[in-house]
Amino acid sequence: MESWRVALHVIVRVCISTIGIGGNSFVLYVILKAHNLRDSTIKLIANLSMSDVVTALLFSTVSVSSELVKESFYGCLIVCLLVHYTIFVSLFTLSITTVDRYLAICHHDRYATIMTKKRVFALIITAWVYPLPLLSIPFFGFTSWNKESTCALENILHSWIYKTYSSLVITLILITLGLYIRILIKAREFQRGFHPAQTVGINITSMRVRAKKRAIKNGRVIGIVTLFFIVCWLPFHILQFGFSPENENLSLAAAVTGGLGTFNALVNPFLYAWQRRDFRKSAKRLSCHSITNRKNEINGCKRREEDNCTPFDIMTGKQGNEKKQNDDTIRKQNVCTIKTT
Repeated sequence: MESWRVALHVIVRVCISTIGIGGNSFVLYVILKAHNLRDSTIKLIANLSMSDVVTALLFSTVSVSSELVKESFYGCLIVCLLVHYTIFVSLFTLSITTVDRYLAICHHDRYATIMTKKRVFALIITAWVYPLPLLSIPFFGFTSWNKESTCALENILHSWIYKTYSSLVITLILITLGLYIRILIKAREFQRGFHPAQTVGINITSMRVRAKKRAIKNGRVIGIVTLFFIVCWLPFHILQFGFSPENENLSLAAAVTGGLGTFNALVNPFLYAWQRRDFRKSAKRLSCHSITNRKNEINGCKRREEDNCTPFDIMTGKQGNEKKQNDDTIRKQNVCTIKTT
């Protein structure tokens, strides 16, 4: 019975990881190929998809890796810290994206001067670099390693360290929620105060209104993505404050909430496809283009095969096409001879 549980556990992990990697890889492919998807929000979404690919990849390998390195302190520590590393990267990326939408909606006139390409790129690099000093603390001590315990971060580190990690995650979540409450209030004020008749014939005002509407729509997309992230990861980090390796119920709850957190990497691509119209259009266009190119390649191969498989003339010992070309040459020569005579 235990072997069936292990097999089922592995199958579920592989299925979730495959869908998560496939979906987020497709998001990255669409963003790279579609030239209309180049704004700062899309770049941050691409960064989030990259971290989700790593999260999904770790989800299928971490259980196997933890068994292989469970007797090695540093091996077990690295495997566990990698999971928390992707959590920090994803959450910081979502926090940056929230700030981006906050500036686009609440400070629309200054948005273009604040969120430049260089600053967005610097923020993306920061998302991957800033967790490293935090996660390097266990390598300098503050550990409670025991070979007999399972390979889990809670069993390796002192409780105050992983509680500090969870506190940072919850703090970022609360800041993100506060910004989104402000965004929703501002968006509601804009929709209540907007009167279409006031913008008729005024091109500049109309363009600003359309840009702000687009910013609000994109803000809703990121808001839904952030909400799913909070729902999936907040229970896991709240449980860390009361976690105890001796308590089997809390250990099971931590495992379930950890799996729920990883499920977040699977959901995000479908949220983009469901909410963003420009992403949907680009994905459909690229899919249709790929299918059309594939059909053209197949038809081209068939035509080349038909050209190469011409009948063989027994009398002349030549292929049909070669014989036809010779006949055409002789016919042209005869016509030229008649004209000269």
